[in-house]
Amino acid sequence: MKGRKPKPLALQTAKSHKKKIPSPVEASGTLGDPPSWLSEAEASLYAELAESMPDGLLRECDTSLFARYVASYALFQSLRERIAELEEITPATPEQYVAASKALPGLMRMQTKQSELMLRMESEMGTSPSARSRIAMIPKTGDSEFERFMNRQPGSVGPHALAE
Repeated sequence: MKGRKPKPLALQTAKSHKKKIPSPVEASGTLGDPPSWLSEAEASLYAELAESMPDGLLRECDTSLFARYVASYALFQSLRERIAELEEITPATPEQYVAASKALPGLMRMQTKQSELMLRMESEMGTSPSARSRIAMIPKTGDSEFERFMNRQPGSVGPHALAE
């Protein structure tokens, strides 16, 4: 990555730079269904992680990036489990010890690589804290009774003002 990372929008606004400040993006759209190439476990993880995403942050066009993130996350989890298994095993023979000691560094390198890939994808999707600070989103307005109450016309008082 070349150059400095952009300053968070709140900091740019507070210091009132003369350069262009990114305009807020309206929260709209949803993430698509999981791709067919994901396994069942990855598809359920996809649904679980998609539900935890802020509304409107990811759209249909981000499905493939998010699916790759989910696949990387699933691989990271399985590597962590495999490493934990190997660390708990007490080798009975010298051959088992040698096999475990040869497998661990490779698994740990793969785990580190997956972690780096996930961090990069999180930054691209705006899900890491630092990336989220550079995104200005306008929340979607709903049609709840509270919002109608808050947006009522001046002078209209009481429950009849909500019935309009």
